[in-house]
Amino acid sequence: METIGVFSGPLAILAFQAVVLWGFSIPTKDSSLMDRFWGISFTFCLLPLFPWHDLTKVGLVLAVFLWGSRLSWHITRRNWGKGEDARYAKLRERNPYYRRDSLVVIFLFQGFLVFLLSLPLMVFLHSSTPLHPFFFTAGLCLWALGWSFEVVADRQMNRSKKTLQPGGIVDTGLWSICRHPNYLGEVLLWGGFWVMTLPLTWWWGWLSPFFIAWLLLRFSGVEHLERHMMRTRPAYAEYCQRVPALWPFTRPTPPPD
Repeated sequence: METIGVFSGPLAILAFQAVVLWGFSIPTKDSSLMDRFWGISFTFCLLPLFPWHDLTKVGLVLAVFLWGSRLSWHITRRNWGKGEDARYAKLRERNPYYRRDSLVVIFLFQGFLVFLLSLPLMVFLHSSTPLHPFFFTAGLCLWALGWSFEVVADRQMNRSKKTLQPGGIVDTGLWSICRHPNYLGEVLLWGGFWVMTLPLTWWWGWLSPFFIAWLLLRFSGVEHLERHMMRTRPAYAEYCQRVPALWPFTRPTPPPD
């Protein structure tokens, strides 16, 4: 019963957020609102477990907040004024009941993903296990490396877009060593969260970085983006032949068919 009580607060917050965002998406016809709130949702999820009684764990929450708020701001600024994401627009066209169904398949579903990914963090914050100095430092370094990859990759992309020719691609800086350095940063960053919580989550905390890698590679990230790039950027096929998809200095893999 105590465990259910611990998780009920985060679940209630995420469900409330999903319903509110869904309500705003109806008149605006923009389900991308959930994408904009994806990062900061992790901070909302941890609010009921904020470690007021254990200030040594505040650093973990601050790392979540710094990553999540930057990601939400980046997505909001990138997509501002561009309307609904093409993925949601296609679903809207195909499903006459999309307005109703989107509450479950878009908003509540993504909220539940936030909950699953946050489980190791929530369990660790609720426990009496203190942060281990070595693991926290090692995890923070890995988190900082991943966060830096995201920040630098996004800045390089934004700067290159200003001079990019129609149909061209960005293949300089971090984009010259892997095709998705921002996604690589995400995987490293979540690996950092796992290492920070190692005193308690030895055997199952790895599920979060593994799950986020699967989401990015197979569910909503790389495959969708690369199919779009292959259709719209003639130079992308050659780029894929010389640059690996995610892990630098590994053998390049072809984009999905």
